Amino acid sequence: MLHEGDRLPAKLFAVLGGRIEIKKTAATGKETILRMLPAGELFAAPVLFGDGVAPVTVVAEQDCQILTID
Repeated sequence: MLHEGDRLPAKLFAVLGGRIEIKKTAATGKETILRMLPAGELFAAPVLFGDGVAPVTVVAEQDCQILTID
């Protein structure tokens, strides 16, 4: 799991198997699901091009295989 606001390594992540959920938390604490990513999708690309801070929370919805690319 990657948490919104965490410092992240400069890596790109790919879902090889399973499914993940992308969430954003409002100042009130309310969570909003932004996307569900199935196998074959890439995520965390903004970390490579931004300030290195996770803009969202990423949670595995089922057992997943994640590939990291330096």
